[in-house]
Amino acid sequence: MENGILIGQKITGVRIRVIDGQHHIVDSSELAFRLAAIGALKQAMNKAQCHLLEPIMAVEVNAPDEFQGPVIASINKRQGVITGTEGGEGYFTLECNVSLYFWYLM
Repeated sequence: MENGILIGQKITGVRIRVIDGQHHIVDSSELAFRLAAIGALKQAMNKAQCHLLEPIMAVEVNAPDEFQGPVIASINKRQGVITGTEGGEGYFTLECNVSLYFWYLM
């Protein structure tokens, strides 16, 4: 299928196996089986609970302690999830996960 049901992108990474089918001399052809498979896939995709997944980037920020507030504010502004912090010798390390969409948007 060239067009998906959510945003019209090509469907990839799907494997379909036909379990049962009958052949009839008059009505059966390769085109008929293809059209039946496309119709079944569209029907299944409409019944499925499809979701778009966005890429998430693991980010590690090393900065001086005086910039900890602005760095955390920037990560929060980008809807990042802070997973850990470490500090020492005037510097801190912030580990977080941020959506690539929000990372480049702002």
